[in-house]
Amino acid sequence: MEKITEYNTKLLMNLAKNGDSEAFEAVYCRYFTPIYRYILCGVRNREIAEDIAQTVFLKAFKMIENYKDNGSDPAPYFYTIAKNAVIDHWKKKKDILYGDDPERVNTISDVSKNPLEKIEDNEKAQELMECVGKLSEDQKEIITLKFICDLSNREISAYTGKNEDAIRQLQCRALRSLKNILKTTHENK
Repeated sequence: MEKITEYNTKLLMNLAKNGDSEAFEAVYCRYFTPIYRYILCGVRNREIAEDIAQTVFLKAFKMIENYKDNGSDPAPYFYTIAKNAVIDHWKKKKDILYGDDPERVNTISDVSKNPLEKIEDNEKAQELMECVGKLSEDQKEIITLKFICDLSNREISAYTGKNEDAIRQLQCRALRSLKNILKTTHENK
């Protein structure tokens, strides 16, 4: 199967806008995992994240005629719908984002590790996500988009509307803050 590139994705979105459901299916396959991970960071529950991710793509499909090809990757279109879906979820739940439920962001098992290493990795991931939860909302969003959704600074810029220099500065400050939070956490143990 041909690798889906930014150009192909834009083409597929335009085909989907013109009624090609197979094109939308290919776009769905391209974006489901990063959108799911983004949502998982926001709701911290796998089942809820899966439900919301499905809702995101259903909304995107239903509203495809509103999609405007502005010449860039369509990822911000999906991330915007996902962000609004997560906000709507919490408005309904009135819970706190990054709560006490320690769900793991990366759930794919690594068969090369023994069970003890997996437990240690899960504990480290839980600790890291708890520390990320202590960052400002802007910093959490940048860290999530950059390191969990694996977006480039250009893609993050398109999604957030901030220029790439601002993204780099925010990312640098977030990583510095995260380092200090981790250091404080380890000193208190």
